[in-house]
Amino acid sequence: TCDVRQALAHCKQHFVAPGTRVAVMGWSNGGTIINNLLAEQATTHFDDAHRVDAGVTLATPLNMPGSSKHLQRWFQRHVYDRAIASNLVNNFSQAQHLFEGEVDTWDGGKCTIDSKALLQCTTIEGIDHELTRKSFGFETVADYYSHASSDQRLKDVDVPLLLLSAIDDPIAP
Repeated sequence: TCDVRQALAHCKQHFVAPGTRVAVMGWSNGGTIINNLLAEQATTHFDDAHRVDAGVTLATPLNMPGSSKHLQRWFQRHVYDRAIASNLVNNFSQAQHLFEGEVDTWDGGKCTIDSKALLQCTTIEGIDHELTRKSFGFETVADYYSHASSDQRLKDVDVPLLLLSAIDDPIAP
């Protein structure tokens, strides 16, 4: 959420007239980030420079362990998980030079990314194991998913928030 707060502060400083209400929107995991951002602004990050007045999140996996388990069902695994993982691997392959040697983690530590293993990943969870959990300083994917889930923080949101999800969403039940 730090990067979103930084972008919000920049936009509010340069593009938003004083007194103008600001709303944010996120889709899928972007919605998870927005939900967590709104909870944090009510509990730990009070600066008006990046405060928003409302939010909308669409097709958001509120409980990431549950969504990960849902993706392991046959159809989801063979259609959605494979396609999303393939796109992520392709994106990583274009930027893998940024991950050579030791790289900085989000929490100020260092980690090593095994590019060869990541390029062989066929699932989102595999990518999260090889890259995401390490980049954010988590020992396991389960720890990362548990920490990142926004369902546990929705009670803290103090601005209007609209959550829209299909009852039969194939990824975020």
